[in-house]
Amino acid sequence: MVLDADDDCPVELAKTILSWGRDVSPTMEIGVVVANREFESWFLAGIESLRGRRGIRQDAGAPLDCETIRDAKGRLNAFMIGETYHALTHQPSFAATLDISLAARRSRSLRKFVAEVGRLLGST
Repeated sequence: MVLDADDDCPVELAKTILSWGRDVSPTMEIGVVVANREFESWFLAGIESLRGRRGIRQDAGAPLDCETIRDAKGRLNAFMIGETYHALTHQPSFAATLDISLAARRSRSLRKFVAEVGRLLGST
């Protein structure tokens, strides 16, 4: 499961949700990752790999600390021309195009996501 932390501590929120999941299904291997602030902060972290896609400007550059930005969706929208960011339509294409390695170097919560996916795939 991946969700936004918004103003909550992502580590504490993930621990709480993981505990709930283990209470419901103690034998199932599960993982929880909470994006620090917003899922869109991951796109901001790798924005250069999205240039020219779905309206992202060619000069778009990652903000210094992507995970502390309030309203990452709005910041992402500011990097767009000719389109307005809509999560349901843009998230799939951005996620498919995002340079995960680049973005993970700039985003601790994305590195956690990558590690959790690796852990879960290794446990199957």
